[in-house]
Amino acid sequence: MKVLDIGNTRIKCYEVKSIDDIDIIFDISAKKQILEYYIENYKEEIYTISTNKEFEDFIIIKKLKKIDTPLFEKLTNFKSPYEGYGIDRLINSFAAYWLYSKDMPDNLDTLENSGILANRGILVERGILVGRGILVGRGILVVSMGSAITYDVVKSMKIEYGYITPGLSQRKEILHAGIPHLPALKDEFNNISELLALKKPSNTKEAIALGILKELISTIETIKNEENVEVVITGGDADLFKGMFTIDKFLIPKGIFLAFKK
Repeated sequence: MKVLDIGNTRIKCYEVKSIDDIDIIFDISAKKQILEYYIENYKEEIYTISTNKEFEDFIIIKKLKKIDTPLFEKLTNFKSPYEGYGIDRLINSFAAYWLYSKDMPDNLDTLENSGILANRGILVERGILVGRGILVGRGILVVSMGSAITYDVVKSMKIEYGYITPGLSQRKEILHAGIPHLPALKDEFNNISELLALKKPSNTKEAIALGILKELISTIETIKNEENVEVVITGGDADLFKGMFTIDKFLIPKGIFLAFKK
């Protein structure tokens, strides 16, 4: 199946053959003309999510199979915590919970009703369904590193709450925009291990970059410890935390695959 993820700045298209066999077909700027060129010869159905309102008419005109919140909730019985909650956050939370959590809902009838048990083999393989009715351990904190950085806590098949904060690009620019004599950051995050190894920043750019990184890590660790959850990082800037937390940049296509291939 083909999955199209239309974001605010980028559009990604995935070929999903199985939960462990996913390829990126293209990754382009969020512009209608470019997307039209890339998909004009596609004959098969394209499962599409969008957080970019400029593409609402485009999705209808091109007859793309739009996945919105009501449809995804109906397919999975996995609910948004409030109206207006992003479809990307909903799917990320769903996929991360089922693929990485060691937590199980108290009422397993919820699973039966959702149809997700049809994917039993996928879940058992990852040690999630180790026995009917068994409750084991921890939920999930899903951190999405995109245009905005979102934090969502999921326990017992329910999104408990979440936060929305500026993305890495905005954080890199915000001080310079507000205080022009402070430098704008460019390549300071290319080598995270070296940045973290700094005990004392030796210049202003290092001070800003290390401050941003420490702030992000502190936020993740605080929620992790307060909620006793596992951490999964996704999104375009997820590699920032490689080696520190679990990284999965394919939560969107995996979540859609689980929902539709039941």
